[in-house]
Amino acid sequence: MADVRSKNASLQAWEELRDELSRALYEHDPEGMGSSVGAPANEYDKGAIELIRGLGGRRSTGSVTGVVRDLWPEAGDDLVARVEQAWLRYVDRTGDDRRR
Repeated sequence: MADVRSKNASLQAWEELRDELSRALYEHDPEGMGSSVGAPANEYDKGAIELIRGLGGRRSTGSVTGVVRDLWPEAGDDLVARVEQAWLRYVDRTGDDRRR
């Protein structure tokens, strides 16, 4: 039973991370397909998943920045900082920095 709760907690943490990153991407809109054009709020869900996959195994600020800038070269420092904070909080919370 504890294993099921652990898996559920891990899934919930991952979904919260995806939602937080999707929101950050939507608000900062590095591709011009989110808030700047009034698109649906879930417009960047796939981008958030791609970002999480790229972040797997990253723990340093520089490596997280590199992943964000590889995906969105024009990403602003505010977006990079939000991604770093969300990712490092997730890793601290779950201890899971593997790719999904």
